[in-house]
Amino acid sequence: MKKTLALVILVMTSIAAFGQRPGQIIVNDHIVLNKADIGMTTGQSSNQRSGPGADLIQSLPDGTPIPNSWNYPDVTSTMQSLAAYTGKTIYLEVIQSWMIQCQNYHASGALETFYQQHGPTATGDSTGMVFLIECNPGNDVAQLNSVYGPSITYPMIDLDTGATNFANLWQVSFYPNILKICPDGRVYQMGLPNAAQLAAAVGTCPFNLDATTASCPPFYCGNTFGLQFGLKNNCIASALTSCMIDYSIDGSVPVSYAWSGNLNASLTTTVTLPSQTYTPGTHTLTVITSLPNGGTDENIVNDSMVYIFNVEPTATMAPYQQTFGSSSFPSGYPGWILRNPDNDVTMAHSSVAGGSLFEDTWNYPIIGEVDEVIMEGIDLSTMSAGTTIRFDVAHSEYSTVTSDQLEVYISTTCGSSWTQVYVKAGSVLATVSPSITQFVPATNQWRTETISLSPYVGMTDVRIKFVITNGYGNGVYIKNIDISTSTAVTETTDESGSMRVFPNPADANATVMLSLTATADVTINVFSIAGARISAQPLGTMTEGEHAIILETSNLEAGMYVIEVVSDGSRRSVRMIIDH
Repeated sequence: MKKTLALVILVMTSIAAFGQRPGQIIVNDHIVLNKADIGMTTGQSSNQRSGPGADLIQSLPDGTPIPNSWNYPDVTSTMQSLAAYTGKTIYLEVIQSWMIQCQNYHASGALETFYQQHGPTATGDSTGMVFLIECNPGNDVAQLNSVYGPSITYPMIDLDTGATNFANLWQVSFYPNILKICPDGRVYQMGLPNAAQLAAAVGTCPFNLDATTASCPPFYCGNTFGLQFGLKNNCIASALTSCMIDYSIDGSVPVSYAWSGNLNASLTTTVTLPSQTYTPGTHTLTVITSLPNGGTDENIVNDSMVYIFNVEPTATMAPYQQTFGSSSFPSGYPGWILRNPDNDVTMAHSSVAGGSLFEDTWNYPIIGEVDEVIMEGIDLSTMSAGTTIRFDVAHSEYSTVTSDQLEVYISTTCGSSWTQVYVKAGSVLATVSPSITQFVPATNQWRTETISLSPYVGMTDVRIKFVITNGYGNGVYIKNIDISTSTAVTETTDESGSMRVFPNPADANATVMLSLTATADVTINVFSIAGARISAQPLGTMTEGEHAIILETSNLEAGMYVIEVVSDGSRRSVRMIIDH
């Protein structure tokens, strides 16, 4: 039977036994001092919060300047000063050490990881700092040293009698309370972030001087071009007028590039590097920005970026056929690109129907996930009006409430923009009635789809993309992609007599006699009388002259069929009767 839909039930239990004291309540793993503290301060923002429950409890509004620049001795009697780390991103781990919730978050090691990677003694990137603030009135040094100290290297401060004053100034009403202080001295609530979220949140701070890079186009057509990427001015207000860029291709010796311009705060511009020649395949671009406006970059966390891009092979001349004979997908299909964002079920090769492309939506419960396959570039410069792309599709719904979707897009800009030319879903996409058993198409359960390529005739690099959106249905199959110049199917033999079929009617097999006036790539297609392509048989390159081709027909049901020969884009067809 079909996969089952799971019902997830969340059960909330009291966790008072793990550190709650009388008069206090727990909200999303934080202990709140009392019920009156639930709710948000007027004007409070949640834009930079990442932890559950961060918006539910009274605290400093995000972006508030620090209430005071404190100086406190740590548990080793070393004086710690907030002002000593001006210009860095500082995290405060504000706790009451007896609380199990505080101990549990501390044990995750998130802040210690951040401190080791970005603290004052870190190699290369020392733009951060971390303090632990014990905010329980009374002396808790012993518990700090025994429970918290062994797992961290950043300073621990026991406020003792100063705890109430700190809590009032910084509006601390729940624990643990992780606060981020940006280089401009403004404070933001962080919820309960992990190490990766702590590092990423550094980049959300405003800086007086900060330049970084944005995305690089994922693939390029042709082999000689100027690589592009985005340069972003991440400053609070100042325009970016100059920046040094060091870039490296595939780990080569870095090359320096001096950028100059006038880029306003928060905006991005496109940088085009000097043109060079690349080999087809996957490459890496490493970009390092420095010296924005000739000064020191205040946020070196985002200075070094690595991007992956693909250089596509030269476009293949049409006419074009793809019958999915190779089981190695996509590696066996030069120039094809598979995009599988969730690294889960995706389009793959199937042996069904002699070779097809298949998305197993039957075993894919993540509804709404999208997978894409981009074909190699197709050169339509020699094609004429009437050129089409044809492909066969097979699909069954599981039920009328599950709806897989297939789309086709075309790009003439090497994938930077796409135009939708086909979309079908659910019962419109289906080629059979819904089935509660896993669908494997029979020969008569395919439908041929035809899309006009006339608007793209004459272009030298056309990209075609198939997109499947998962609806937890019953599988989508694609086979026999054919790009050629279409002519109408007729009931008579080609007038020149260059193609004929005998015997007609046929039984186990038939002979197709074909006369070629020049060497050509030849494919024989068999269609039902309703127009559904049943089979495609690529014959490869055939020389000028007469050819006798044996066509296996024993697997065809009795009835009328159309036999079509495609040779270098031209089509000839005759009708044939099967009579077993």
